Amino acid sequence: MQSEFGKLMLAASIGLTAPVAGADLKSQLESLADEHGIVLSGEAVLAGASAVAAKGDIAERIKQMLSGFNHVVVHSPQGAVSRVMVLGAVRPASALPDQIVINTKRLGRHHALTATLIGADGAEIERQLIVDTGSTFVVLPISLADSLHIDSANLSFRELQTVAGRVKAQIGNLHALRIGGRELRNVAAAFIADADIGDNLLLGMSVLDRFQVTFQDREDRLILTFRN
Repeated sequence: MQSEFGKLMLAASIGLTAPVAGADLKSQLESLADEHGIVLSGEAVLAGASAVAAKGDIAERIKQMLSGFNHVVVHSPQGAVSRVMVLGAVRPASALPDQIVINTKRLGRHHALTATLIGADGAEIERQLIVDTGSTFVVLPISLADSLHIDSANLSFRELQTVAGRVKAQIGNLHALRIGGRELRNVAAAFIADADIGDNLLLGMSVLDRFQVTFQDREDRLILTFRN
């Protein structure tokens, strides 16, 4: 069985700060600060928080360790971390009554979110949609029209321009779409052949145009403020 010393040496060899058994985040950061001559302040707020396995250079490790806390990192003229000030725990964003706040997943430069598509008879399907301000509609594969029990007689044919070229689409309305716990009614959607759309389901302007849209790239968050 590998010794604790052996585990720590292995962690060091791959650039990993391994939490010492029983240590909390405060002790972990204090140890790192002592080792590298970093002036530390405000660390009392870390007491009780679990230690974090972090990797990378000193600045990156501190960033990972303090990801749940507001903090300031000061660098010396030579670029080394010289001081860390811990300001307090990050408070989760809360929506105002006229807002929807949604945590997103990054797909390259794009934000993606989970939405629930709702058919007229209450059928619900959950899918990941890419937020796309360049798309007029919510864009979905045609197979979902059947799954949502949308009557084909209520769909109209149209040719749409996409980044991949022009495609044939069937335009109709979702009974509703739910994001961030809020339900939006009568959402225009374009249904495209599954082979043409692939995994690129889109949340377009038929939803986004109802809001003032704010992307928070650093936090991977989308804030939708209802228009008056």
